[in-house]
Amino acid sequence: MDARTPESPRRDPLREAAESLLQELQEHFQALTAALNLKMEDMGNRIEDLQKNVNVLMEQAGVGNSTKEHTVSDWTVSIGHAWRPEDVIGHIS
Repeated sequence: MDARTPESPRRDPLREAAESLLQELQEHFQALTAALNLKMEDMGNRIEDLQKNVNVLMEQAGVGNSTKEHTVSDWTVSIGHAWRPEDVIGHIS
């Protein structure tokens, strides 16, 4: 009987090594994705807490939310575009 007949398939060590490597890479990628998702969720929570704290400080300082140019969500960063925490938080979750 020929060694390559369907009854006794020939093992390919290179193919097995490649499949093993791909499986390991997939497992590492999934672990990294999970870790990044947790960190992004934590960052989103911290941004929300920061926004709440800034709002409280603004209230204590007597700066009302009715003054649009002083609200946290409408601050303009030095590069010239508006930064809105709710936009960042929306992309994180």
